[in-house]
Amino acid sequence: HLHQSRDLIAKELNYLIPALKELGLDPLPSRVNFILVNIESSGIDSDLLAERTMARGVLIRDCQSFGLDKSYIRVAVRGHEENEKLVSVLEQALRCKD
Repeated sequence: HLHQSRDLIAKELNYLIPALKELGLDPLPSRVNFILVNIESSGIDSDLLAERTMARGVLIRDCQSFGLDKSYIRVAVRGHEENEKLVSVLEQALRCKD
Protein backbone atom coordinates (compact mmCIF):
# COMPACT_ATOMS: atom_id res chain seq x y z
CA HIS A 1 0.00 0.00 0.00
CA LEU A 2 2.85 2.38 0.84
CA HIS A 3 4.45 1.92 -2.58
CA GLN A 4 1.11 2.43 -4.36
CA SER A 5 0.48 5.61 -2.37
CA ARG A 6 3.93 6.99 -3.15
CA ASP A 7 3.51 6.20 -6.84
CA LEU A 8 0.09 7.88 -6.94
CA ILE A 9 1.38 10.98 -5.17
CA ALA A 10 4.38 11.25 -7.52
CA LYS A 11 2.16 10.82 -10.60
CA GLU A 12 -0.40 13.37 -9.40
CA LEU A 13 2.27 15.89 -8.39
CA ASN A 14 3.47 15.70 -12.00
CA TYR A 15 -0.06 16.65 -13.06
CA LEU A 16 -0.98 19.18 -10.36
CA ILE A 17 2.13 21.34 -10.19
CA PRO A 18 2.11 22.25 -13.90
CA ALA A 19 -1.69 22.68 -13.83
CA LEU A 20 -1.43 25.12 -10.92
CA LYS A 21 1.32 27.01 -12.73
CA GLU A 22 -0.93 27.27 -15.81
CA LEU A 23 -3.47 29.04 -13.58
CA GLY A 24 -0.79 31.64 -12.79
CA LEU A 25 -0.12 30.29 -9.30
CA ASP A 26 3.26 29.42 -7.79
CA PRO A 27 3.24 25.95 -6.20
CA LEU A 28 6.29 25.13 -4.12
CA PRO A 29 8.11 21.86 -4.80
CA SER A 30 6.64 18.92 -2.91
CA ARG A 31 7.22 15.21 -2.43
CA VAL A 32 4.28 14.64 -0.08
CA ASN A 33 0.49 14.63 -0.44
CA PHE A 34 0.14 18.40 0.10
CA ILE A 35 1.30 21.36 -1.97
CA LEU A 36 1.90 24.82 -0.56
CA VAL A 37 0.89 27.36 -3.20
CA ASN A 38 1.78 31.04 -3.38
CA ILE A 39 -1.29 32.80 -4.82
CA GLU A 40 -0.01 36.37 -4.55
CA SER A 41 0.01 36.83 -8.34
CA SER A 42 -3.74 36.13 -8.45
CA GLY A 43 -4.52 39.30 -6.51
CA ILE A 44 -6.95 37.33 -4.31
CA ASP A 45 -6.48 36.74 -0.59
CA SER A 46 -6.32 33.13 0.58
CA ASP A 47 -9.41 33.40 2.78
CA LEU A 48 -11.53 34.67 -0.12
CA LEU A 49 -10.21 31.99 -2.47
CA ALA A 50 -10.97 29.32 0.17
CA GLU A 51 -14.55 30.65 0.44
CA ARG A 52 -14.99 30.61 -3.32
CA THR A 53 -13.74 27.05 -3.71
CA MET A 54 -15.78 25.83 -0.73
CA ALA A 55 -18.91 27.27 -2.37
CA ARG A 56 -18.08 25.02 -5.35
CA GLY A 57 -17.58 21.91 -3.21
CA VAL A 58 -13.78 21.88 -2.94
CA LEU A 59 -11.86 22.58 0.25
CA ILE A 60 -8.45 24.22 0.22
CA ARG A 61 -6.51 25.33 3.27
CA ASP A 62 -6.02 29.03 3.99
CA CYS A 63 -2.54 29.05 5.55
CA GLN A 64 -2.90 32.07 7.82
CA SER A 65 -3.21 29.73 10.80
CA PHE A 66 0.29 28.46 9.93
CA GLY A 67 1.66 31.98 10.43
CA LEU A 68 1.76 32.71 6.70
CA ASP A 69 0.08 35.73 5.16
CA LYS A 70 -2.94 35.76 2.85
CA SER A 71 -0.73 34.79 -0.10
CA TYR A 72 -0.65 31.05 0.59
CA ILE A 73 -3.00 28.10 0.32
CA ARG A 74 -2.39 24.40 0.79
CA VAL A 75 -4.01 21.80 -1.43
CA ALA A 76 -4.15 18.05 -0.99
CA VAL A 77 -2.92 15.65 -3.64
CA ARG A 78 -5.76 13.20 -4.27
CA GLY A 79 -6.83 10.85 -7.05
CA HIS A 80 -6.73 12.14 -10.62
CA GLU A 81 -10.45 12.92 -10.94
CA GLU A 82 -10.41 14.87 -7.68
CA ASN A 83 -7.29 16.74 -8.77
CA GLU A 84 -8.93 17.65 -12.08
CA LYS A 85 -11.92 18.97 -10.15
CA LEU A 86 -9.59 20.99 -7.89
CA VAL A 87 -7.93 22.63 -10.88
CA SER A 88 -11.28 23.36 -12.54
CA VAL A 89 -12.76 24.85 -9.36
CA LEU A 90 -9.64 26.94 -8.72
CA GLU A 91 -9.85 28.27 -12.26
CA GLN A 92 -13.50 29.24 -11.75
CA ALA A 93 -12.78 30.80 -8.34
CA LEU A 94 -9.87 32.83 -9.69
CA ARG A 95 -12.01 34.22 -12.53
CA CYS A 96 -14.97 34.98 -10.28
CA LYS A 97 -15.82 38.66 -9.81
CA ASP A 98 -17.43 39.12 -6.37
